[in-house]
Amino acid sequence: MADADFDVLILGDHPSAAFLALLLAGEAKVLRAARPTEHLFFAEQPTLEVLNPAAARLHPLLGDLPNLTPMAGVCLLGPDAETHGLWHADEPQALALNQQAFTQVIDDHASKAGAVSRTRPIEILGTDRGGVRFKEGATERRATLMVVTDPMPDRILAPLGLHARRTSHTLMYRAFGNDATADLPEVVAGLDLVPNSVARLLVDQAGKPEATLFVPTPTPDAEAMMDQWCERLGMHGLLEDGRPGKITRTEVALGGALGQDMVGDRTLLIGPAGGFVSEFGESLYPGLWSATFAAESIRLALSADYPQEPLQAFRGTWGATLGNYLRGPQQNLPFLLPLIYSNQAMMARLGRAMLLGEALVH
Repeated sequence: MADADFDVLILGDHPSAAFLALLLAGEAKVLRAARPTEHLFFAEQPTLEVLNPAAARLHPLLGDLPNLTPMAGVCLLGPDAETHGLWHADEPQALALNQQAFTQVIDDHASKAGAVSRTRPIEILGTDRGGVRFKEGATERRATLMVVTDPMPDRILAPLGLHARRTSHTLMYRAFGNDATADLPEVVAGLDLVPNSVARLLVDQAGKPEATLFVPTPTPDAEAMMDQWCERLGMHGLLEDGRPGKITRTEVALGGALGQDMVGDRTLLIGPAGGFVSEFGESLYPGLWSATFAAESIRLALSADYPQEPLQAFRGTWGATLGNYLRGPQQNLPFLLPLIYSNQAMMARLGRAMLLGEALVH
């Protein structure tokens, strides 16, 4: 371990990567590096996400962030213009934010605390008894431990003793470029395009909308479903022309943490890479929370003669707390939707499930 250039290599661009670097900075030599360019988690354009306000309990910084848009509830759109449900609470239930800007704020604080950040991708070479070997340009380096936050291809995971479980994965499509017709104080959602799918619309502070679609793999012609979702948004008067703009695609483990391999050889998977994504596609709160559990295991591993054993404890540490939050997609939602549209109590329960991770069916 003494020969390692870094104690911890954190690979990924998800906010959980910057947050883990912040948690460990000052205690360990930390390098946060970009994910491989051929497997983007972020789209080329700024992406919008929702954050559970409970994240403020994880770190003081998360309770004092700029440029957050309060979202007071959920608007659920049906297949025709007359069918919809609305839950609007008295106080904000979620915070909409620019995910890249959010990450940058955390990354700046981590850098000030001593973490090192690299914007260009690195190459993972493998692991041995001395740690994780990787290359920065032509220079080979070594880290004692590694954490991966973004979905990665099998060619990176397999040498680390990790294998993606494609059956639990979901394709995430984002569409940009249309003009919204109204300011939206709620998260707009659709749950009936295809079984176990989640469609969403958020609008940033400049009035630019972003449509997101989570569909299980394999799904034929998911881009046609994005067209269908944007047409529905136009039918309900929320998109100016009802057509998607530029579409990007990423693969994520939607609600898959309970079935994911999260501990490899000197490696942990957190954030979306470890399946820390709620059944409705939220990755920020569970991803940040997974970073706090990882930090605990890493501190123990760095002080141990055999670091692999403390890493194994990560499997159980988060389960008792985040297990319910990371349930798989609800199989009975299509059956319940007619009731949800017409019943305010059920609509409120769905809204709290989507934004706060509460159980939809008790």
